[in-house]
Parts: sequence; structure tokens; C-alpha cells
Amino acid sequence: MRIRNLNELSDEDEFKADLVIVGGGPAGLTIASQLADLPIKIILLESGLLDESLDHDALNTLELTNLEETSDWLALRAAFHSPSIPSFDPIQQAFGVRSRGIGGAARYWGAKVALLEPSDFCSRDWVPHSGWPIDEAEVLPFVGRAERLLNLESSEEEKRRGPAFDSLGPSRWRYARASGSERRTFDFRAEWLGRRQTNLFVVTNATVTRIITNEHGSQFEGLSVTSMEGRRLLVRARECVLAAGT
Repeated sequence: MRIRNLNELSDEDEFKADLVIVGGGPAGLTIASQLADLPIKIILLESGLLDESLDHDALNTLELTNLEETSDWLALRAAFHSPSIPSFDPIQQAFGVRSRGIGGAARYWGAKVALLEPSDFCSRDWVPHSGWPIDEAEVLPFVGRAERLLNLESSEEEKRRGPAFDSLGPSRWRYARASGSERRTFDFRAEWLGRRQTNLFVVTNATVTRIITNEHGSQFEGLSVTSMEGRRLLVRARECVLAAGT
């Protein structure tokens, strides 16, 4: 597995792969690792660096309206998140918690895991474009696989806490554990860096600025990528997975 900063690559280089993954957070890293044994070339693009950077976190900034009306909410979020997230800025991240860098915001999530409820997949009349294109029935067959990936099998500690923790269920929090550990929480970055994946090339400091399709918009062809310093890259691939958070 190679990891390179986009600034280390030749300007206007073109890279080709079978699959390009946008985002080096939990979803992107998991997809890449699950394809490790296939005879394909994978490129993973991460907007941040290997470690968190304040300069890159500035890309998380949202444009807010009626900021005066949300000042109490911003203060509440700052008081809650700042002690555990040194880089947290309530203005930049007025909604949600984002962290650019390998591992994504999972470094701050506390490794809590729970199943979505059926209602989570439904659209809301008051939320434009809400709802998922899949339902709970399509997700459930993959729950066991996710449990194994996150080391969620029942432990003696969970059994002592009660039967509700013997299996995943709606609104039942469980804690992902590091491989082979009953105490350390799961760290996507550390777990991923501990693997050797020969079919993966990771480019950091690589923010996608354009999705390239054919003239009809019916077929993906590639991505335009730019570093914080202005270095550009063109990535061509047969398939693309957008795993860049919400």
C-alpha cells in the first residue's frame, strides 16, 4: 500500500484504476480493505492528510443564516465537544462533527454502534430529498458481517451488563473494540494502517472538485482533484464510490 500527498505527484498527472474511493473515513477504509484480495487496482482519495490538520478542517465550514438565532446552540455544542475534540470549531461545524484525515470523524465518535430503525429509512414531508433508496430488509443481511468487522461479538463484559447487549437491536448502543482487545475501542485509522494492502494507492490532500461523466451524464469516467496548495490531478476509473460523509 502506497500513501502519497497530492503535492508529491506531478502536476496534471493522470492516474487510472479499476475503482476510485472518495473519502478515507470508516466507509471508505472498510470498502477498500474488503476488496484487498481482488486483482483490481484501487485509488483512495482523502481530502485531509494522514493526521488531522486545522487548514484542512477549514474546508468543513458551512454557510449559516440567522447566526444570532443559533448562538445558544453553538455555545452548547462548543461546551460539549471541545473538551474531547481539540480542533472543534462551532462556527465551522454548526451541525455534526467532521474531521478531515485518514480515519475521518470516527476518531471522535466513541466507537458507539447501533442499528438503524425502520423509520430512519423513511422520507419526511418536512425534509426535502429525505429518505433512503434502500430499506431495513436490505441492510439486515449485512449486520453479522459488520459485527465481525467492528469486533462486536458478545463479550463477558457485555453479558454482565444485561441481555439487551447480547445482540444488536434498535437504539441499543454497543462499543466497537480494537482487534483482539476487550478494552481498547476500535480505531479505524490504526486498524487500517496495520494492514498491508498491495492493490491500494492512497492520495491525501486530495479534494474532489469535479465528477467527470460522459456527455449524457449516464456513465462515470473520472474525477478532478485539487490539493490545498493548488496541485491538480485527474483520476480515471471504471467505478467510483463516494464515501465522503454527509
